[in-house]
Amino acid sequence: IQYDKPGQAPPMDPIQKQNLAKFDQTARTWLSTAGFTREHGNALTIAIGRVVESTKGMNESQLEAWGQGQFAQLERAYGAELESKLQLAGKLVAELDGKQPGLKQLLKTRGIGDSSLVVSALIQQAERWEIRNRR
Repeated sequence: IQYDKPGQAPPMDPIQKQNLAKFDQTARTWLSTAGFTREHGNALTIAIGRVVESTKGMNESQLEAWGQGQFAQLERAYGAELESKLQLAGKLVAELDGKQPGLKQLLKTRGIGDSSLVVSALIQQAERWEIRNRR
């Protein structure tokens, strides 16, 4: 296997593999705690992977512009309800991060928390989470 092509990652060393395994377990805990179904969890992980892939070559100003475009998409999708939906998603993120720290930091990485797909998935799950916790 050649790893010198653009976009291909070099093989991981044992420490990277261990960190990836630890992150995978942490992510599964977040998803489980939030009540994500396997399908919703997989969709969220795929969205996060796409964000990381699409933003990996961006500098800070490009990331900022990209984030602004993503926010504009959220504004079009949610309209006047966006702020309240973001607050609800923020409560879910805070709850999850409190039980298994690292989610807030992940969302600050390479535009992940700016992605309209990731944010929409968190909003939708936060709405389900709120309904479940009212019972």
